[in-house]
Amino acid sequence: MDYIKEIKSGNETVLVELYKLYRNEFLNWSLIKYKINKEDGKDIFQDTVIAFYNNVKSETLTHLTSDIKTYLFTIGKFKIINFQKKQQRSVTFSDFDLLKVNEPINNEMLDKEENEFIKDTVKKYLNEQCEDCKKVLELYYFKDLDMKTIALEMGYKNADVAKKKKYECFKKLAEMVRKNLTVLVF
Repeated sequence: MDYIKEIKSGNETVLVELYKLYRNEFLNWSLIKYKINKEDGKDIFQDTVIAFYNNVKSETLTHLTSDIKTYLFTIGKFKIINFQKKQQRSVTFSDFDLLKVNEPINNEMLDKEENEFIKDTVKKYLNEQCEDCKKVLELYYFKDLDMKTIALEMGYKNADVAKKKKYECFKKLAEMVRKNLTVLVF
């Protein structure tokens, strides 16, 4: 079923279907992975489905690059993290983790799909960087080249110049990715 098309056409009953289809699985997953109790899990999943609906209605989401379950669970994951932060628990989502997309999070199927979703998001925004930024980040994060080699490859004066460029480019990329993932949460 094309949930996006259905919501755009005004069929809001698909939200109830989605909620019923994935609620129990989400509750079990959130309990095991994040130690979220059942009542909080229900609230978070309800907020997740509403966020999905709002993303479709606002046209922030026009098509899915993953399956619906992965999309919902990714929204749910960030809602859980925000919930835990509000509960004064120490849960962080570092910018660096956004670029460590070649390493699987763990062996669970959902985490593989989630990792692919984040990887696709990073690649999308990496392609939107200026050519220099894109190349510096690819050389450093994907080809694992050191700063001296990157400086030579890019024609920079020295490794310090390459390091500064990488830092500035990474900061821009991380901000773009963070904004995109924040849209998923709210």
